[in-house]
Amino acid sequence: SDSQFEYQTVGDITDSSSTCLDGLIGSTPALCKELTPPPKSRTVRIGSGSCASFRVLLRYIYSGSVVPTTDVSTTVLRSDGSSNLAKSSSYATSLPELTARQCVELSSFGRRYMLDELVREAGQMLRETMTASEVVPALLLCQMEGADDDAQIVFEWAVEHYDAVIFELQRGVSANRLGGHLPQTSALCESDLQALIDQLRAGMLRSRYGL
Repeated sequence: SDSQFEYQTVGDITDSSSTCLDGLIGSTPALCKELTPPPKSRTVRIGSGSCASFRVLLRYIYSGSVVPTTDVSTTVLRSDGSSNLAKSSSYATSLPELTARQCVELSSFGRRYMLDELVREAGQMLRETMTASEVVPALLLCQMEGADDDAQIVFEWAVEHYDAVIFELQRGVSANRLGGHLPQTSALCESDLQALIDQLRAGMLRSRYGL
């Protein structure tokens, strides 16, 4: 993505005493450099990705996970009727609400800054958030970012959900023939859509019937 946006820093991100500095940033010089604002400024301009995916990147930097956690304390009731507050535990809450495209952006951030665990988590999120209408946009972004692993995830998901995906692709083909287009498939011409349909069909036959 070539979108640009800004975010405000809190404190000096290069200062090891700052709450903004996490061990992950310290071990990733490229990320630390990009997140450091110019002199006399607290604004950093990011030239790729979306605000949503970048927010999740920052969450990962600060917490070590893209999934927010909450601390839960458990009260233990003793046999004599008294109670004791047990050690609190952290439980994962819901996943961030990202589109499939934004999951690919998050994975690209992980590769750019050499955050392997972030790439893994983003790939898992991609599997869980993918929809039939997002297959084409996600594949195109994977191609643009050189994200072969993410493209494989999208393709495998599309094969697994073959009927729903083919329905969307065929709608795109029909719209093109009528001189119109659908937003989710408008980036591909009719021949490209048909080629993708053929590839998915071959993948489906291998997956379901071993052909």
